[in-house]
Amino acid sequence: MRLSSALAAATLALALTACADSEQRTEDAAPGSESPTSDAPATPTDVGGSERTSSAEPSIGAEPADGQRVTTAALTMQLPAEATWEVPPPVDRGGASLTQAAHIDGSDQWLVAVLEDEPALSREELAAGSLRGAKAQYRRAKRGPERTVDGEPAFVIEAQRPVGATGVQADDFYYEVGVALTDRWVTVGFRSPEDGPTSRAWIEATLASISWQ
Repeated sequence: MRLSSALAAATLALALTACADSEQRTEDAAPGSESPTSDAPATPTDVGGSERTSSAEPSIGAEPADGQRVTTAALTMQLPAEATWEVPPPVDRGGASLTQAAHIDGSDQWLVAVLEDEPALSREELAAGSLRGAKAQYRRAKRGPERTVDGEPAFVIEAQRPVGATGVQADDFYYEVGVALTDRWVTVGFRSPEDGPTSRAWIEATLASISWQ
């Protein structure tokens, strides 16, 4: 069954939370497992509508990441080359396509996810759905200043301290951008161990590498 577009958009923070839990269990059971290096396969998805562009920041100035390439129907992007990433095949989330990448370093994990679908949805509707999802999963979640990603205005959501998380995951940081393209909507989310220099640098480099399809 296909979820409504706004509800599907709200699932990205939940998806990364579930992925973090799953990756932690996998790491506990079999540490040191190798990650594939091939590109993630493309998936057929598409979105629409756009509004509220007045607060968009200038284009990203960071050097683009030049590591493993991820390709979906909505975008191509590259992950930081400093890490080894596992990119499993995309999965269906209520009709939306979810592509994820994970890097595990001991008890720390960095997760990147792309959620996309084709029903028409304005950027404000998309942001509202994503913020609801973040607030359901994190103790602190808020809208940040809008920015520009590959020429498209994007909303920003930042969140910290996952609900129910303990130990090394208690300070996890979540960052999400979302855009409404001509024929599809897309959100890109990042979950990292903390809001620190490495996390911010990897987020900026990944976003700088994005090219909309």
